[in-house]
Amino acid sequence: MTAITTELTLQLMLDDGSTLEVPSTFGYDTEDPYALTTTFRSPTGNVSWIFARDLLLEGAQRPVGEGDLTIWPTVSPAAGFVCLLLSGESGQALLQVRQQDVAVFLAAMYDLVPAGSEPVIDDLDAELVRLLASEPNTC
Repeated sequence: MTAITTELTLQLMLDDGSTLEVPSTFGYDTEDPYALTTTFRSPTGNVSWIFARDLLLEGAQRPVGEGDLTIWPTVSPAAGFVCLLLSGESGQALLQVRQQDVAVFLAAMYDLVPAGSEPVIDDLDAELVRLLASEPNTC
C-alpha cells in the first residue's frame, strides 16, 4: 500500500466577502486509485469528502462537477486559485486553494498511479456496495 498526504490551507469564502483559513489534508491511497480524500479541520470537528481524482485534475483546468461538488479554476489565471463548492444537507461552502498547491498534489498522485493505469473494477456490484457503505459526504 502506498499513500500520500499533503497539508494545505484553503480559504473559506464568507458571505461578507472576507475569508477564513481552513487547514486541510488532501490524501491519496493507491488501494483506492480512483479517489482522493479531502479532510477539512475546524475547532468543531473534521469533515471529509471523497471524490474522483480526475474531478480535481479537470477542475483545475475548467469547470466540472455537479451535485455535492463543483470545481473550477478562477477566471483570471493571475489569481491562481481553484474553487471548490461543497453542497450538503446543511448548506454550501465555497473554498479556494492555490492552484500551484493543487498542481503539486496532482503530480504526486499521478506519479503513484499514472492516468489510465488504474486497475479495472471486475465486480462493479461489490464496488458499489463498498462505496455506499462508506460515510456520506456532509457539509
